[in-house]
This record gives sequence, C-alpha cells and structure tokens, in this order.
Amino acid sequence: DALTAPIVEEPIKAFAAILVISLFPTISLKEKFVVALLAGMGFQLTEDISYLSQAASKSLDSLLPTALERISGAATSHWVYTAIFTMGLYLLLKGSTTFSRRQKLFWLLSPLVLHFIWDSPLTNFSGLTIILGTLTLLIFINLFQKIDALDSN
Repeated sequence: DALTAPIVEEPIKAFAAILVISLFPTISLKEKFVVALLAGMGFQLTEDISYLSQAASKSLDSLLPTALERISGAATSHWVYTAIFTMGLYLLLKGSTTFSRRQKLFWLLSPLVLHFIWDSPLTNFSGLTIILGTLTLLIFINLFQKIDALDSN
C-alpha cells in the first residue's frame, strides 16, 4: 500500500485536475493551483467516507478511532499532495520556463516520496508524522508563495 498508493493515486488526481484546468485555459496559475487542491480534497473526502464506512461495518467501536485518525492526517494529506504534484506535472508538460526544471521535478516527486513515507511503517517512529506534516506544509506554502508572487505581478 505504501508503494502503490502514491504511484497510483497522485497521477489519477492530477489527471482529473489537469482535465478541469484544460477546460479553462485562461485561468491564472493560482486558480489552476486551487483546482488541483480541490481535486485532492474531493479524493480525500471520498477516501475518508470509504474508511469510515468500512470501520462502521466492522464494528461501531472502531468508528471513532478511524475518524480521529483520518482527521488528524487531513491537514497535510491528499489535497496538499495533489496541489504540489499537479503543479509540478502541469508546469513540466506545459514547458514553462518560469520555474527551473529542478524545481518542477521537486514538486512532481516530493509528494510521491512524502505519501510513500506517510503510508509506510516508518510513521510508527515517534514524531515522524509531525516532521512529515511540517515538511509537506512548508513545500505547499513555498509553492503557493511562488505562484502568488507571479499572479500579483
């Protein structure tokens, strides 16, 4: 699951976001970023409902712990990964020269690595989820600031 989830989920979510973005070619890069974020949020909500349904069908006692687990990881989960990954992919596909190839590849690959680590047994180590969440948010905020600066000019 740790290996397949990021490799399967991130491209699927990005495909959905880029499909919507392609329907609106005149929207700004910041608006494209928001579309990507919303695609990830839609996936996240769907996955959360699925996990909660599965937990409830097994035992009502497992519903609350599952809900708390899903909520605790929501701030730095699919919506953030999708926004970062999609922008990296979109900018690479577009051939944008606004950002370096290295930066675009970083945005493309970092969510895959972070998602892999999040789903792996490594998160059993004390404090690693906080470090991962912080790193994910820092990448997200940095990307948003770069896009915001472009759209503000």
